[in-house]
Amino acid sequence: MLIDTPLYIINNSLSHNVITEIPNKVFNLNKRKIKNLYFNDLNKYDDYRVIEHGQTIYNLNKNGYRSPDFCKNVDILTSGCSFTYGAGVPENYIWPQILSNLSNLKYNNLGFSGNSVGKIIRDIFSYFKEFGHPKYLFCLFPPFERIEIPINQKLIRLNNLKEMKKRDSAAGDIDYIQSVQLFFEPELKIIDKKPYLAESTIPVDMAHFYAAQQILILEQYCNVVGINLKYGFWNPEHNLLMKKIKSINNEYYKNFIDVETNRWRFNLDSEIDEFYENDVFNKNKNEWGKLINCHSNFKDKHFTFNIGSDKVLYGIGSAHWGFHRHIHIAEKFASVLNLNVNYE
Repeated sequence: MLIDTPLYIINNSLSHNVITEIPNKVFNLNKRKIKNLYFNDLNKYDDYRVIEHGQTIYNLNKNGYRSPDFCKNVDILTSGCSFTYGAGVPENYIWPQILSNLSNLKYNNLGFSGNSVGKIIRDIFSYFKEFGHPKYLFCLFPPFERIEIPINQKLIRLNNLKEMKKRDSAAGDIDYIQSVQLFFEPELKIIDKKPYLAESTIPVDMAHFYAAQQILILEQYCNVVGINLKYGFWNPEHNLLMKKIKSINNEYYKNFIDVETNRWRFNLDSEIDEFYENDVFNKNKNEWGKLINCHSNFKDKHFTFNIGSDKVLYGIGSAHWGFHRHIHIAEKFASVLNLNVNYE
């Protein structure tokens, strides 16, 4: 039973035992924080949930994921962040569902918006503990620059802390473990005071180190227990980064596959085309993207073919993929199953 009492650490040395109390003013460890900090379990809810966000409806299972009910002996397990959750896209057009259709294999999906590499892998091991091993594990990882940290609000603050408080006010508190986005060089101040801004304190090297090491642990585990693991990155830069790392030592990251997101430009819509014409990342079209006119027979199936419905909420620059890219991801992973098919 978890109780709200101070936490003690026992330090065993050669000469004596020292018991040091961690002051409650630093670690106010209530039941919820103890659970988040020291344990690792999937969420469980009493019933299914339906979330309507913008123009897309998300049906969640009893574990809070956009997936069929979790079950033992599943063929395919998928995981990732919002691009695997399928933000802004109908469920029948997200890449895990398409991959299931192509292979005629049952799947469970652990994709969840905002996940870091670390959170994705934690969820995978929680799933293993409760439901056992799948035959295949496919992951679409986010950039390494996301890292999970405990938010002790007396010591650490985030750029978007006010938004998180507003978002989670119904739950009574912000989540103790939060994902920090380290996409920009920290602006260190000569003089600062607590609580310190996490984005300006944590070096991006730390995020890369933990993400990379966690992937290596997952690879080694899957190799030992016989899970066929393959993964890629939705971020074009990280696909290129991984290829460069493997060129230095090809003994590592053997389960990586290039999902070729750096070759894609899905701009069959004039509005999207205009945005990408002005996008600094697409100035060199030969290196960064090509206009792809494939799968045009799906264009009229749903209005999210080119870009997710969340463009209404966030604008084109911050919206998620349309389901055209989901088709390509599914086809790329399907090739691992020796399914040389196109989704038509």
